[in-house]
Amino acid sequence: MVLVSSVCESTGNVWLKTYHAFEKYNINVKLANPLKTKAIADELDAKTLAHLLRSDLVAECYIANNKTSLFNFELLLAFIIHLVLLYNSIQIQHAC
Repeated sequence: MVLVSSVCESTGNVWLKTYHAFEKYNINVKLANPLKTKAIADELDAKTLAHLLRSDLVAECYIANNKTSLFNFELLLAFIIHLVLLYNSIQIQHAC
């Protein structure tokens, strides 16, 4: 059995979907911290990240697992809706 490893940089919003896609297929993935990695190489590209992964020099970011993750979008959306309703309720009460 071949162990597949990958690395992606945590920039923008794309990294989360990429990270979860790798996890879904049981691919070992490391999330590179761009602030610490840029100290090693100014212009990162896939070859540089692959070399850092092979050399075990990737400065990793912490990723919470799905059970403790704050990236549960359904829960986050429900929380935001609750806050909006609560805010509007307070606004309506003060208007009376």
